Amino acid sequence: MREAKLKIEKKNIIIKEIGKTKEEALGKIFASFRKKVQENIDGVILKLEPIETYLIDIKEEKKIEKFLEVFMPREKTVYCVELEIEYEVKYIKI
Repeated sequence: MREAKLKIEKKNIIIKEIGKTKEEALGKIFASFRKKVQENIDGVILKLEPIETYLIDIKEEKKIEKFLEVFMPREKTVYCVELEIEYEVKYIKI
């Protein structure tokens, strides 16, 4: 008798990343999205589809950097973005 191995699940995951711009931080979130889902799945992912995204938090940090603590002050901005992703994953359970 054959056994069906294809599984379909809908789940949520919260991912937080840091970047120099908001776009860079979002790009890092979606770059790490597949890796983080793979850690939670016992099998091989065939299809991974985000269904909806929810912005939880965006933080903007501004720092003033100076060369040798005195010269050439410049403002450096870093964004921290936290996103909840609702997704559907199809995978083969091994």
